[in-house]
Amino acid sequence: MRLFNRGVVGIDISCSQIRFVELRGNINSPVIQNMGSIYVSDEVVKNGKVINSDKFKAALEELWKQYKIKSKDIVLGISNSDVIMRFVSLPKMPVSKLSNFIKFQASDFIPVNIEDYELDYTIVSEGSNESGPYYNVLLVAARKKMLYEYINTFLDMNLYIKDIKSSVLVMDNTIPKEYRNGVSVVVNITPEACNLLIVNNKLPAFARTILFGDMMSEKVDVLLNYKSRTHGDKIISDKHELNHLLKYSHYEKATLNSTVEFSNGNIAVLEKEDVHEIDIDDIANDIVSFIGGEIASSISYFQSQNRELTINKIFLLGGSCFDRAIYYGLAKLIGSNAYILKPYENMFNTLSKKKNIEDFEPAEYAIALSLAMHGLGG
Repeated sequence: MRLFNRGVVGIDISCSQIRFVELRGNINSPVIQNMGSIYVSDEVVKNGKVINSDKFKAALEELWKQYKIKSKDIVLGISNSDVIMRFVSLPKMPVSKLSNFIKFQASDFIPVNIEDYELDYTIVSEGSNESGPYYNVLLVAARKKMLYEYINTFLDMNLYIKDIKSSVLVMDNTIPKEYRNGVSVVVNITPEACNLLIVNNKLPAFARTILFGDMMSEKVDVLLNYKSRTHGDKIISDKHELNHLLKYSHYEKATLNSTVEFSNGNIAVLEKEDVHEIDIDDIANDIVSFIGGEIASSISYFQSQNRELTINKIFLLGGSCFDRAIYYGLAKLIGSNAYILKPYENMFNTLSKKKNIEDFEPAEYAIALSLAMHGLGG
């Protein structure tokens, strides 16, 4: 029998940070028990994939130690090129036969060796045309090698992966309840990708991951971390965060020469001489131009295929959306009905008051929280 009070941890991995949210309770009364993040270098995780398993395990061990995480059940979110999503139309048949049909026909829709992938699917809608009734189905294929590497790493730490989810598809949980019966778009911007999900009546109707090249990824990462790098003196947790602090310091307008205090009391003096004067607004404009164009084209494609549907709201999620230039720039390109989404704000506010946490953006932890919510049955 599963204990009511047993917790679950949602883990969201990007190229620069591992974020977690630990929940307890149940889906109707979830409580944030703990949350936090740790910086990792691109020698550990790059483009959503683990590059060095030993260093990744060491980072997880440090995360568990630093935040004293108690729960052992994990819901892991992944978004990389080893996860493929396709929306397809299949002839309507008994649901009991659909699984085998997809297994044998999947290679027609996903051009990979299906034996190397785990398959999953969801019926998102039904329809009918001159050929007869059909299902609209979302197919998800994830490379087995990548999945097992994650599973084995957590098992080595005596942790149990309860489920592995697409970081794109769990964004449905972030949509405010009053909009879940209509058509909404959720956009999440991370340092390595822009994830886009269109939800129609609580079901995924379109999903896309727009991967960034190295240059664009660098610009997004700069913007996401701009405030922390321009505050001068700063208390940071470990050397990984220090390395991240220095990584793109050539974007600063002034020489970086400040004192950094580690949380263990040690002091480091940072000096950086070769500084290029690059306006942060120029970086924001470049990001808006690239991402905004991709978002607009994705929405236009969806609407061309679903002319009977009207998009109610476009929700922007992620730390970079809190930069005013990004928000207004994207709103101008993709429509005035674009809003910054602050999901689970009350839950985060309760935790921040309880633990006196001030310097964090709740939206940056929304994916980790959505993953944990799925672990509770959401």
